Amino acid sequence: MFLDEDRSGGIHQYNHQAFAYHVSTEGHVIDKGASQETIFFDNHIEVVRFQEENRHLWEMAIKLFDDQFDENSTDNVPVKILNKKSIGFSIAYGDNDGNNNRENFMGSKMTHGINNDDGYINSDVFGSILFIE
Repeated sequence: MFLDEDRSGGIHQYNHQAFAYHVSTEGHVIDKGASQETIFFDNHIEVVRFQEENRHLWEMAIKLFDDQFDENSTDNVPVKILNKKSIGFSIAYGDNDGNNNRENFMGSKMTHGINNDDGYINSDVFGSILFIE
């Protein structure tokens, strides 16, 4: 899940100008922090998964944070989504069958930059959403 609250683009690998959340099948949400360490952001996305026959469905309620997000604070307030707000957004599925490399990356955009692998570093490659009433 790739989110850029103000659709400003740019490098976000070790800051919170944008987020590149990895959502696990157990519902954990992780991204890299300013310290370059992996951080759990489980309170940013509420994940519900269920199965209907051979289809696996995911529903996610996402809190949207701006570039002032402070990973060391408990006082971060999600941004309100207003009519006509545009955000950077892409969603993708990364396939890995147990080795150390991603085998496939399928998502809402045909490509996420060079080798389809720039989204976790640069939000210029995100798609977008315009919220309307």
